[in-house]
Amino acid sequence: MFDMDDTIFDHARACRSALRTVRRDEAFLRSVSLDELFATYDRLLTGTHRAVLKGRTTPTEARRTRWELLARRYGGPQGREEVLRLTRSYRRAYLNSKRTVPGAPEVLRRIHDATTVAVVTDNVAHEQDRTLRSLGVRQYVDHLIASADLGAPKPHPAVFRTALRRAGVAPQDAVMVGNSWAHDVLGARKAGVPAIWFNRFHLPRPEGPPVLEVDRFLPVGRFVRLLAEASRPPRERRSARIISRPPVLRR
Repeated sequence: MFDMDDTIFDHARACRSALRTVRRDEAFLRSVSLDELFATYDRLLTGTHRAVLKGRTTPTEARRTRWELLARRYGGPQGREEVLRLTRSYRRAYLNSKRTVPGAPEVLRRIHDATTVAVVTDNVAHEQDRTLRSLGVRQYVDHLIASADLGAPKPHPAVFRTALRRAGVAPQDAVMVGNSWAHDVLGARKAGVPAIWFNRFHLPRPEGPPVLEVDRFLPVGRFVRLLAEASRPPRERRSARIISRPPVLRR
């Protein structure tokens, strides 16, 4: 099982690139540093996305709400058409900036022939399906499980159990790979699934259970070996932390 955003799809890169484009074109944002703008947008994304997962709004409306709040915070236009223009400008730049996390396509291609691959995502299925196709990796994903369709976002065990049921495997025969300690690692473990923490932004390691930690997919052979390593009992693992510390885009 793989998480989607910032595990397979480089959301942080696309978001930052799109914000840079809008900031360049909009005078009210030019005095705001890109780091501050990214941090503010990320907080708004977290808040508005909860409503999407609960079925209270659509992804499109949530995007418009984020830009309405962002414009209000930094003294931008408040008219509906102006907010829609900002939303569309950001969305266009975001879609044009979509890339995979380095190594993700190679990993998916390598393991797909030998095992079943599922994407377990806190989003709506049609949006993530479109992203997987645009990234050219949809053919390597056997099952797409979107928590918005289940009414139970990660870390709820139901999301992971749905993936297990569709794949027809027991929890101990699966591995979850994701960038969120709370949602991906702890959520998977609640469902009895071993996990690998994909800590590409080098966040501080929280207190908690022993899990393998990596910060990149490359080289592919090493990562594939870790998938087998992750399913072993902790006392039998060779290492609990494998970090190469490459240059990364930090949150």
